[in-house]
Amino acid sequence: MKNKILRDSPEVQECPELGKVGKLSKTDFQSACRAIFRYYIPAIENGRLRANHREFITRNESRSGEKRFRLYSELRRYDLSSILGINPQFNRERDALTGAKLREIERIVGGEQ
Repeated sequence: MKNKILRDSPEVQECPELGKVGKLSKTDFQSACRAIFRYYIPAIENGRLRANHREFITRNESRSGEKRFRLYSELRRYDLSSILGINPQFNRERDALTGAKLREIERIVGGEQ
């Protein structure tokens, strides 16, 4: 019952951790997504986000704070920041964060903007 009360409450605001209910501001969503995507960009590309990453952010930044939070929670499954010595140029899953994978994340979260 407590989860239902939290989920229905408009003032719910928790830090973006997997499995939590919360909201993310547009700015926080953009920053959080960029932080995850950054690890998928080889140094030679000077940290410039790939088109499918920018499109994901643009498509979803105007969604509700709760939807942005849920998208970020799903995206965190691909967060490489906790892996020491990661080098984006090598040993990357080929289909890691492709446009299709990002659309799948959107499909999992579902709902209208």
